Amino acid sequence: MTSEGKLISISKKQLGLFYILLAAVWFGESANEIIHYRFFAGVSLFVFGSLFLIVLYLIQSYFTRMLLLYQKNLNSSRHSLKNRR
Repeated sequence: MTSEGKLISISKKQLGLFYILLAAVWFGESANEIIHYRFFAGVSLFVFGSLFLIVLYLIQSYFTRMLLLYQKNLNSSRHSLKNRR
């Protein structure tokens, strides 16, 4: 970490790839369930997977904002502490 502490970030491409791969697993399994087994179970899996991805995205966004706010406050307090000395 640098002295400013600005390394709390994840590339948008990495996050996009993560969500695409996770969605492919959920939606692939739900399509397989719809085609080969039971329609209602596949639709239920699709709905659950969609809600799971949405909730995961919201939680990840919230924690990222909280970490950035924490880092901003930490940098501010370090800066004011240096000015006092």
